[in-house]
Amino acid sequence: MKFRTLDGNWDWNFGLGLGNYADNSIAVSYDLKSKILSWYGDCFFDTTAGIDWKNYLGSKNKKEQIDKAIKQIVISEPDVAELVYFDSTIENRTYLCDIKVKTIYGETIEVKI
Repeated sequence: MKFRTLDGNWDWNFGLGLGNYADNSIAVSYDLKSKILSWYGDCFFDTTAGIDWKNYLGSKNKKEQIDKAIKQIVISEPDVAELVYFDSTIENRTYLCDIKVKTIYGETIEVKI
């Protein structure tokens, strides 16, 4: 897998040609985090991607639905071999998530939201 690298604001990096791409497990971590942070219907090249954050944010008792949506994204990623660990909490109205997956490249990576 190859994925365009992202800056601190999660925008695509440009200007370095192939130097702006990550591969294998690093690409998987970029891809997962990008898909999880995307709002449903807001991605110009895939309007079915993302999470329906509009209906989840600000609503009580939505943690289980958010967890389910994130897990679905993780297990549907072709380069993820196994979901190893998943933990989420809500602290001060902020959703936090820690995910560990084993990739098809034989590495275990961690993604924090």
